[in-house]
Amino acid sequence: RPADALGAEALRRNLTEMSDRQMGALFPRDARSLEKFRRVVGTALRVMIDDRLPGPDDVDARVVSQAEQDHLHWEKMLLGRKGKGEQIPAVLLTPENPNGTVVVWVHPDGKRSLWHQGRLAEGAQVLLRKGVSILAVDVLLTGEFQGAPRPAVDPQYAGFTFGYNRPLLANRVHDILTAVAYARSRAGTKQIDLVGLDKAGPWVVLARGLCGSEVARTMADVDRVRFDNVHRTDDEMLLPGALKYGGLPAFAALAAPGDLYLYHFSGSGQELIESAYQAAGRSNPNGSEPLAVGEKVNWSWLLKKG
Repeated sequence: RPADALGAEALRRNLTEMSDRQMGALFPRDARSLEKFRRVVGTALRVMIDDRLPGPDDVDARVVSQAEQDHLHWEKMLLGRKGKGEQIPAVLLTPENPNGTVVVWVHPDGKRSLWHQGRLAEGAQVLLRKGVSILAVDVLLTGEFQGAPRPAVDPQYAGFTFGYNRPLLANRVHDILTAVAYARSRAGTKQIDLVGLDKAGPWVVLARGLCGSEVARTMADVDRVRFDNVHRTDDEMLLPGALKYGGLPAFAALAAPGDLYLYHFSGSGQELIESAYQAAGRSNPNGSEPLAVGEKVNWSWLLKKG
């Protein structure tokens, strides 16, 4: 037996420390180190989600119904990737004089969250009054799918499940990417913004990390989520490998230099995101706020022009 042989627990601890040192070396401090950070963490995220932003021609949309009501054009539709048999319920609200911006709206209640007490939710009203269109989607097990049974995880070894299937979180990110691609494909779209409300905020942060320059502004409720608080294989926030590559702050940093507003942020990692924006040359150009952290939803920030 070698003198430096380690038991299973000590080996895991040793490998974790080694991985943490490697991630620390990736901390973005300038344009060159930011590019390396993106190459490593961005690639890891793409592999963990098992997806990338599809092209406009890779997405199908089947309009189920249309209506004109309250000076809005309503389209109910089913979205999906071509040839995959997917059906993602969605609704697109277009104001009378659209300005070309489409907000992809993601919420645990799906498109139902556009309404509150029988009328359009305040946030939706604010956006529509400013000429912004809203595409709200029911990602997996939200909205119309709430209450459906969740995919089972092998109780003996989760690798038997996640070695062959996307986790629930990854499937939700997949659906968000489909919605972004559809919004991009529509004639007249000039800008796409992402909004993740309530516990859907972290889903949107992950999706934003895979959208590159196709998304301009992102506002997300990170719901004080930390991947190091995930301890069960059936946790809806489980994403194997996420903690190894820096967790939610690292994936949020992939949004740089795009505008990003996070609220209900807690714990460490904010300095990583700030450093990524400084390295991208977007620390505070011309007095604008490409990166902001707050305590509540901020529709004014989303509508502000950078």
